Amino acid sequence: MVRDARKSQGMTLSELASRSSCSVSSLFELETNGLGTVALLKRVVKALDLKFVGLPGHGPVFERLRLRREYLGLAKSEVAAKAGVSPDALACLERGEARIATMERVAKRLAPKLRPRAPEISRYGGGVRNERLTDHGVWERIEKAIGVSPIDLDPCGHVLSPVRAKRRYSVEDDGLKQQWVADWAYVNPPYAFTAAFITKAVAEWQADRLKNAILLLPSNTQLAVFHDKLVGNADILLLRSRLQFLDETGQRLGKIPFGHYIAMLGGSGEILDRLMAGFPSVHLPKDARRTSG
Repeated sequence: MVRDARKSQGMTLSELASRSSCSVSSLFELETNGLGTVALLKRVVKALDLKFVGLPGHGPVFERLRLRREYLGLAKSEVAAKAGVSPDALACLERGEARIATMERVAKRLAPKLRPRAPEISRYGGGVRNERLTDHGVWERIEKAIGVSPIDLDPCGHVLSPVRAKRRYSVEDDGLKQQWVADWAYVNPPYAFTAAFITKAVAEWQADRLKNAILLLPSNTQLAVFHDKLVGNADILLLRSRLQFLDETGQRLGKIPFGHYIAMLGGSGEILDRLMAGFPSVHLPKDARRTSG
């Protein structure tokens, strides 16, 4: 669970350990063997912004398990016996001080359907649209701004995409595992892997394998990867209008009910001006980073 969530966000073991204020070894034991305390899991879950379904309420899982027990009118001794843990261990769990193994046993009794919520992807037009192709009109404006056709690389490519690229990585190729050696790349990732593709693009750009890139991304600006990877490295354009995309058959979808932004790694002032002319937007300059908190 933790490993899959970490990898989907493009985060290394050491990065997550730093965000969770724990050692790499303890995080490794948690991911590999499920070992550790509920307090550790709480910090890791917060760092990953993981949400759980199958249990009423909000907040840490151990608190919701306590509320579930109380709602069912079950005594601690009864739940402890059914879960195969001691009453003292259950009491520790409800204070957030137990081992993860204790929480798992209790959860099986009180919330057998408890599981991490699937990665957030857009649901609109009557279906799930994790992968959606860049619309012809959107691509023409981007291509015109860049002034290069075809571009060198589309690491999230699709055979029906209007994006003209010399090299395309499909889902089967897995662009996250390839080196992005290119003068220009265009990145329109599947929603569920937005963070991983942002991390990959910035890493390839910083390694100087990728010279310039345009990323078209959903406006999840609360993600750590937005603050830590893009802000300060990329020119960011917050788009004023909603966009349309194509489905996997090449048919146009309705307008997506949330915003997007464009991030440009490298590039020139002239290209930035042409992007803003093509996409009414608010510009967050890469050299204007200020943080708080």
